[in-house]
Amino acid sequence: MYTVKKITKENVTDLEFAYNDFFMRSYNDYGFEILPLEFPDIANFVESSIINIMGVYESNILKGFLIYNIIVDVVEVSIMHCVGPDNIVERKSALITALKEEVAGKEYKLISYAMIGIQKDFVVKIAAFGFDFVGQAIVNFKFSNEKSIQIFDKIKKLPVPEGIEIVNWDIKYAQELITLIHESFENMQDYKFDPRFLDLSGCEDILAKIVENVYGIFLPEKTKILLENSVPKGFCFVNLTTENIANIPIIGISPELKYKKLGQLLLSKALRDLIKDVMSGLLPLIELNATVDTDNLPAINMYRKLGFKESSNYLHAYCEL
Repeated sequence: MYTVKKITKENVTDLEFAYNDFFMRSYNDYGFEILPLEFPDIANFVESSIINIMGVYESNILKGFLIYNIIVDVVEVSIMHCVGPDNIVERKSALITALKEEVAGKEYKLISYAMIGIQKDFVVKIAAFGFDFVGQAIVNFKFSNEKSIQIFDKIKKLPVPEGIEIVNWDIKYAQELITLIHESFENMQDYKFDPRFLDLSGCEDILAKIVENVYGIFLPEKTKILLENSVPKGFCFVNLTTENIANIPIIGISPELKYKKLGQLLLSKALRDLIKDVMSGLLPLIELNATVDTDNLPAINMYRKLGFKESSNYLHAYCEL
């Protein structure tokens, strides 16, 4: 009934109607903070082999598509979209089947798929394809929310333990932070859908993409590093995903220093700097957000104590290859 084809420069025009349908629905249905690329840019990326797209056809008409990229050795699905309300599960099933066949035997570690927004409609079926899930909660601090500001203001400034210092980002800490990122995340749920956390080369890639503006505009003056006797033992990175929205891509503490409120100390230092610049008009931010595992109650409680609210949640699906 359905035929799946790779989208190439020869047939990229088949994609235009379906992609524009997704573009119009990206904010309300998929929860995008910023509008995705417009179709001419997508077409250029296809022609330059920068992204990979599969289209599902019915009677020679493209009815849906799947966009994926290869991040190191992970196949990262960014979106699956179908036109219209009919046979969505069947179309997505055809796309996933074709994707698994395409990447089989190519030494990739897994398929990773953040099922944000209406993509949750495929959760039950995708599990039958061998996918497992990690729950993710999006938490945000609204700078215009008086209650959140009051909660933050009431939090007493945590005393800085002897030997501990909080400093801004400096490139000289990069090599030590690569090891620290690995130590902080190798036993967390994140490695299940992002195995880069499991080795140093992967963590080097994560750090490089943060500070080189791949995941947003890096804010070195707002990024905080926790030092113990001058050695990095914690980090809270901050970037801009849009002009008005800041994000914490990763935050972590060395395992031997966990549960001592040092993560809260780091986060509060970063947030205090942001609030100061927002109130003075230096930064036109409306919110600071982060993503945290739904099972990580200590982290969720830390965010709540500082005035963050849970705005939504989603399942991050992953399938080992």
